[in-house]
Amino acid sequence: MSLPQAHTQFLSTLRTQNIHTVSITPSPIPSAGIGILATSAIPAGTTIAFVPRRQHPRPPNPRNPLLPSPWISTFPSSFPTHPLLWPKEHQSLLPSSAIRLLSDQQTRLATDLASAQELTDIDDEASFTTAWLCVNTRTLHFPVGGMTLCPFIDYFNHSSSPRACAVTLDARGYTVTTTCAIEKGEEVFVTYGSHSGDFCLVEYGFVPSKKEGDYLLLDAWMEFTEEQEGRLRGMGYWGRYVLDREGFCYRAKTAGRVCGEGFLKGVVEREGLRSRWRQVKEIVDAVVEGGLMGEL
Repeated sequence: MSLPQAHTQFLSTLRTQNIHTVSITPSPIPSAGIGILATSAIPAGTTIAFVPRRQHPRPPNPRNPLLPSPWISTFPSSFPTHPLLWPKEHQSLLPSSAIRLLSDQQTRLATDLASAQELTDIDDEASFTTAWLCVNTRTLHFPVGGMTLCPFIDYFNHSSSPRACAVTLDARGYTVTTTCAIEKGEEVFVTYGSHSGDFCLVEYGFVPSKKEGDYLLLDAWMEFTEEQEGRLRGMGYWGRYVLDREGFCYRAKTAGRVCGEGFLKGVVEREGLRSRWRQVKEIVDAVVEGGLMGEL
């Protein structure tokens, strides 16, 4: 598959914007939109991308109020895998922790929409939601103003693997550096942070692959008596209970000992955590493959 014309037009402007890349190129990635591939073997410690600060549009910036048009043309026009846009019957399949995150996100969207409507008339709320998701799924941390958009670096897909490249910000701008040797044709990743699968799905619209070190935050599923809660608080083990591919974390095991034999097993069996996530993964895969596009 080749890149859509909007992307090739944007890439042709990189030199004039002083955006530099080495041995990498954006490319369509099956089931993952567009990502970055290595065009040749890259040694560890290589700077493969640099974007100067002046190319980071962020409010307030009266000298550069609009995003560069070739770049904004590369933004997604739809987000079919994002739970914010799922039908309610599909949203109901999410685990409780993801539903809580989604509810918070819906509140943020409604607040931002109300703020925007105070400034201008917004007749098409669907288009506003798409634009809001473009920003929400593509921003990077920035010390002034909290977040910023960043051209080209937003092509990189996420991985929590140690092989993910390092992204750093200094007085000049953002730099992406390899942490290990990368082979020609290999996809090149950065990490969006240490996030659970429910966070990645709700915030970005994807479920981490089976190779990722995903985890589930169990707090929403663990019910305690007042006495049990008091004991755990007193011990310093209240909350932040995690289940990952290795099993329950030490904090969760401590809660299990406080609550008695079979407590943790009951949590998993009661909600069917892993089977529920398999259901969600099947929905996302079906959407990506086009099977549910008409419904979403």
